[in-house]
Amino acid sequence: MLTPAQQKVKQELDELKAAGACHHSEERVPSSSEVLHSKGRIYLAFGLVIFLLAVSIVVIKISIPSKSKISSYLAKEEQYNQKSLILFNDYIGKNDSELEAAVDEQAELVKKAGALSVPSEIEEHNRDFMDVMEQRLDILKYMFVNKQGDASQLNKLLIELDVKQELAKESLLKSLNREKIQYEEHIDGTVQYWIEGKS
Repeated sequence: MLTPAQQKVKQELDELKAAGACHHSEERVPSSSEVLHSKGRIYLAFGLVIFLLAVSIVVIKISIPSKSKISSYLAKEEQYNQKSLILFNDYIGKNDSELEAAVDEQAELVKKAGALSVPSEIEEHNRDFMDVMEQRLDILKYMFVNKQGDASQLNKLLIELDVKQELAKESLLKSLNREKIQYEEHIDGTVQYWIEGKS
């Protein structure tokens, strides 16, 4: 048998066990401040997602017109460049009137290329391209004025043209890289680029 003190201790232990068992089975009801705090987190997360989505849309809307302007500019530049190359490559064997017409046509191409609206992202390339166009014009003028021109002077002008063409190509590739425009450089030195999946 248990002494009265032991019985009292046992009774208190039984009560504590019963209270503990009951306490564990009771559902914990969150306080109103906890509910508000958890709702605040949800609203904050939702707001952050909406904000990031809005910023993404704005960035896309800004970059697409910029790339479209670059594409439009480069297409016009390519047209002028091809016409200029044809004029320049055909200068050998031309008579005076044909050479004078080629000089006038090249001068007109330089003027048109200079009047193009240049996107700020490729201004450096535009300056290099204009140097190429003007160098071709200078060579055609030299050939027109000096029918039996100095071969070493002509060679010097042609070397300068090669250097300027290389600089224009490098500045184009640099601009395409900076704007994250996909491109491919071909063996013949031409560059093919893609904007929004279009070549």
